[in-house]
Amino acid sequence: MPRESRFAALAFLLALATVMLAPLPLGANRPLFWAFDAVLCGTALALAGTAQLRGAAGPIGTTRELRIAAAIFAALIAWMAVQALLPLPGGLRHPQWVAAEALTGRELPATVSIYPTGTFDAILRWLSAGALFAVLLMTVRTFRRSEAALAALAGAGTAYALCGLVLHLNAPYLLSGVQKWAFFDFVTGPFVNPNNFATYLGMVLMILLALVLARIDAFQRRSVTRYRGGFVLLSALLQPATLAFTVMAVVVFLALLATGSRAGIASSAAGAVVVLVVFSFRSRERSGLATVTAAVLLATLVLGILVFIGGAMTGGSSQEASDFGNRAGLWRDSVTAMLDRPILGHGAGAFGEVFATYLGTDIHAGRTFRDAHNTYLELAVELGLPAALAAAAMFAALFLPVVRSTFRRGRPYAAPLAATGAMTVVAVHAFFDFSIQLEAIAFTFFAIVAIAEAQDGIAGNEEGDGASRPFRKRRQRMRHGPSATAERASTPEAATSRPIAALEAATGDGAATTDRGGPPRSAE
Repeated sequence: MPRESRFAALAFLLALATVMLAPLPLGANRPLFWAFDAVLCGTALALAGTAQLRGAAGPIGTTRELRIAAAIFAALIAWMAVQALLPLPGGLRHPQWVAAEALTGRELPATVSIYPTGTFDAILRWLSAGALFAVLLMTVRTFRRSEAALAALAGAGTAYALCGLVLHLNAPYLLSGVQKWAFFDFVTGPFVNPNNFATYLGMVLMILLALVLARIDAFQRRSVTRYRGGFVLLSALLQPATLAFTVMAVVVFLALLATGSRAGIASSAAGAVVVLVVFSFRSRERSGLATVTAAVLLATLVLGILVFIGGAMTGGSSQEASDFGNRAGLWRDSVTAMLDRPILGHGAGAFGEVFATYLGTDIHAGRTFRDAHNTYLELAVELGLPAALAAAAMFAALFLPVVRSTFRRGRPYAAPLAATGAMTVVAVHAFFDFSIQLEAIAFTFFAIVAIAEAQDGIAGNEEGDGASRPFRKRRQRMRHGPSATAERASTPEAATSRPIAALEAATGDGAATTDRGGPPRSAE
């Protein structure tokens, strides 16, 4: 292996290890872990950048939407820096600085942010997630590597789920080697809050569901002439890789139920609905609208059952009503804080410091709220409404290439399918909690999305003008060789479908995976 390619491989392994190990120390939700992860992400980015500069890693397959998302991300980082650093005159500075000057009798650095240190911490976390995203985008260069990365993330999530269940049954007061101080009756895994663990498990479940469905579909395409009816599904599930992923999904699902997180369970069910519906459209063996309708109805039924189970596990209807009342009051006061400074915001990472002045008396007395339990509201409070809308636009720009990649014919779609489900889980749960604001969950989320975006870039490089010369030659041989000529001699419909079917059958997962210029290989 050339020296330059070692940089890319090492960057990939370092980034993947960072994502897999991030949940272990309390969900990486402490300043020490933020700094440590920032060093790891920065090192991985330096290695990947070195590989790019030396020309060994190949061009990055970016899309217009991805470039828009990158521009918005840079603008948001710049705005956070302005909030923390730029002293503003008059009414532009935060009014609490004026009150502090009146109390202390001396001039203070009157910035937009009421808590500049917290804003710098927020910048560090955002830059770490962005660096991780960029590294995986640059280093996931093959379909085989994308599925290997997904399998690694699924394996780590399954290990955390299994350890969480075992610890809850045998040592329920332990948490990542220390004694628990809250949520003794629920499975929390390496996280403090079961809601956060539920979001993490929901994303892992989407990965496993996508891997299982993609393999079942690939098996159906290869074996349609040998199996009929329900034997196709049974035979596909008995394949070693598919069976292993199915067992892992069962373990993760049981741990998800044991968290008792109603919003986490419901958002995971919503993600499963989306994955099943997208798969019904994407699968070659689909049965049209009937399959989509059946999937939606079945998933809706499962959603209702899971929400009922989650409510029962958390104490019944009276507890649910109390929690909803507190949450509604929290959102109301957050809206009040946002409307006081709708344009400039109170400063990234400063919600806990500023919210104490807005906390209503109808919420738990003596309790400190560090988060709004609604990521959208918290972004608007901290960054201001325009910046919050820009952040939403950034995530929408990331979502569009993933959806497009999911529906690309003739290529593996496990990664974009998993990313679609993970985006649904995070987007739904963000209405009720703050899980995505934990670094471990943010790392996992952006890793899944980056893998899907990189796969879309792989497809673009292979099809466009940037395709490598060996690949273009193989593609020409496939199109103009003897077998292709024979196929073109048949019906027009067969001439357009059989080369793709042959390519899918050769790869086993719907794509031609190149390995050092060799012929296409099966993904299994």
